[in-house]
Amino acid sequence: MKDTVLIFDLDGTALDTNYLVEQSFRYAFHCFHPELVLSDEIILSMFGPTLEESFGRFLDEEDVPAAIATYRDFNFKHHADLAKTYPHEEAVLKELKKRGYPLAILTTKRQDAAEYGLSLFGIDHYFDLVIGMEQQHRYKPDPEGIYMIMDQLGVSKAVMIGDNVSDIMAGINAKQQGIGVAWSTKLDDIKAVSDIIIDSFNDLLTLFE
Repeated sequence: MKDTVLIFDLDGTALDTNYLVEQSFRYAFHCFHPELVLSDEIILSMFGPTLEESFGRFLDEEDVPAAIATYRDFNFKHHADLAKTYPHEEAVLKELKKRGYPLAILTTKRQDAAEYGLSLFGIDHYFDLVIGMEQQHRYKPDPEGIYMIMDQLGVSKAVMIGDNVSDIMAGINAKQQGIGVAWSTKLDDIKAVSDIIIDSFNDLLTLFE
């Protein structure tokens, strides 16, 4: 096995869930704050932070747990029809595993939801480890999750691949490499902090021989 783990963020990186996440937020906010008009910019700002942070910006504290439950229920029910994988993704994951690279997921999504999404599209078996929000005390950009993955897989190097600044900064804060994805909705922001930007999953095969 290679001594470098490739760590992927989930939403917007390993799974194309941007539309699913957007619609989940819009539905939940409509249920609890129907008069609130959410601009595309506001919705975009919710990609990355925890659900507690995103809903806490606009809802009364006592409404946040119920709003999160509503979001998760909608997200789960519509995962199959509103989410998908990226072009060439499965073939690339398969080849990276063949080359001996350990693969992992680091997400602020709940563990069961993350595993469900990966299994739904038949790519769960490529990942040696999935770290969800329950297993973390501090979230990206804190490097805790990266250190946890490195320790559990017994490797000395890691590469964090993501679509948000918090993903890339987690890698940098862990003194590891941070790779941004060109399909990010926040491309200009991640360009400013990423070591490399990949245009497609195929680029990973060139970077990691």
